Amino acid sequence: MNPEPEEEETLEFKEIKQIVELMNKHELSYFHLERGDFCLELKKGLDTESLQELLASARNAVPSIAPQMQMARPGLAEGGSMGNAALPSGGSEEAGTDTINAPMVGTFYRAASPESEPYAKVGQVVDENTTICVIEAMKTFNEIKAEKRGTIVKILVENAQPVQYDDPLFVIKPL
Repeated sequence: MNPEPEEEETLEFKEIKQIVELMNKHELSYFHLERGDFCLELKKGLDTESLQELLASARNAVPSIAPQMQMARPGLAEGGSMGNAALPSGGSEEAGTDTINAPMVGTFYRAASPESEPYAKVGQVVDENTTICVIEAMKTFNEIKAEKRGTIVKILVENAQPVQYDDPLFVIKPL
């Protein structure tokens, strides 16, 4: 009797897409699956463990400058707010606020051109149809609407910064 050949374990694209959607829905930043010889590892967001290890090794290598070292804050934006690494997808840092997230991958722009006024400013009241920024993807500029009514509290992304799908762009206080 011959043993049956082992079937190779894999996942279909639609299954991987479902896993990514579940990660987004449940605000997970890490997923690991092993089946036989098949291994799938998904990470989302800033790799803080690697940054902490790097900082620790730098402090040990040069202890005299350790007190002066601070963790870099990518994307420091208007009002001294943190960049997209500060907030989990869909979260907000203040009670009673929400975020407006990137609907696509691309480059974030606050205005139509460097000489133009920004689409949205801190303190501005916006509604569902207010254009708040543009995201350039593949040489196409896509106007992004607020899709919520409220007051812009913080802008979380620097002009011309790349953004990923579902990255927080603005903190908004709903009206």
